[in-house]
Amino acid sequence: MAYYKQYFEGAEVEKFKLSMLNWADRFSIFCFLDSHHYEPDTSGYAWLLAAGAHRKIKVPEEQAFSFLKDSYAHANGWWFGHIGFGLQESFFPGQASPDEYISFGQSVFFEPLYILSCQDERLCIESLEDDCENIFQQISSFSIPFPPKKNVPVQTEAGMTKSEYLAAVKAIRQHIIRGDCYELNFCQEFTASGYEAEPLNIFNNLSRLSPNPFAALYKLGDKYCICESPERYLKKEGDKISSSPIKGTSRRYPEDEKKDEESRRALLSSAKDKSENVMVVDLVRNDLSKVCREGTVQVEELFKLKSFPAIHHLVSTVSGNLV
Repeated sequence: MAYYKQYFEGAEVEKFKLSMLNWADRFSIFCFLDSHHYEPDTSGYAWLLAAGAHRKIKVPEEQAFSFLKDSYAHANGWWFGHIGFGLQESFFPGQASPDEYISFGQSVFFEPLYILSCQDERLCIESLEDDCENIFQQISSFSIPFPPKKNVPVQTEAGMTKSEYLAAVKAIRQHIIRGDCYELNFCQEFTASGYEAEPLNIFNNLSRLSPNPFAALYKLGDKYCICESPERYLKKEGDKISSSPIKGTSRRYPEDEKKDEESRRALLSSAKDKSENVMVVDLVRNDLSKVCREGTVQVEELFKLKSFPAIHHLVSTVSGNLV
């Protein structure tokens, strides 16, 4: 099998990135990750795209991790994909999973045909089946990065009524009182019907309004996952694993420096936000202790304030060394 890799110096990488996503949408599967040029430890790449599938696997829920480990051991390069909610059955039998229509279903991973990445304003293209110069010219020829935006009003519908929501909160409080749990992340779903979404436009607009270091756009068939998250879930370097949970948020005032500073100070002194942050730090410490060597789990940062375009956050970092 042919393999191509080529660097392109001086390319207008940000403009190229927009056309590249439009080009990637021709494939039935792609994964785009964008750090939006945040601090160097966020990622080794400014952005990274995996497009097309040389090989794709659906991961069985039984013995999923051993299956993934074996598949990866026989691969020569990158793998991208997702782990579905159904995988929890391997660890917590009998617990209900979300309805199929709100998830991507079974876990899927793929070995991409094309890898495009940017480091230090330097574009790199890797390909399993085409000349890199040809790919560069193809993408550069897209004159309209995204289809024109349609101004169609969107009507959303909550997943439960107000009375159902309040009843669920009451039930959760009783669970906490009984000691069944001490923290619970309670969410409800909002859906929109009768509206044809334009995923590329939505992602582009989110990136423009609120760029965050863990942005992602993922396509699988006719489904898209769009993410503009400031929160690191997991990072692995050698045998070290770390997580940076966020609890505690306050509004930014970019046009008013005084109010913005007041918002920062209020967040740093908020007992409620700090107690929530400590709670999630304890949860992460507990989770990492199950897979890390005894005595290696530590809190590297606690209540570190990080500012993003729209909000301030309290971020903590927990790490450990894997067994």
